Amino acid sequence: EDNDKLLFTSVNPLPPRATLNDTTGVFSWKPLAGQGGKYEIIINVTDGKATTQSRKTKLLMIPTQIYH
Repeated sequence: EDNDKLLFTSVNPLPPRATLNDTTGVFSWKPLAGQGGKYEIIINVTDGKATTQSRKTKLLMIPTQIYH
């Protein structure tokens, strides 16, 4: 069916404070100081039946200084 409910899951652990909404697939992250670096995120989406797709993305978190 075209209206199958989708379920999004992360294959690998997400960085600290990162979230993945399991029904919408929205990934969000507010990194902490010291979390700069390269991250690979792999997300699976399934319709609960036989269809599962995976997508991989790479993130480069570049630290910046905050001036007060």
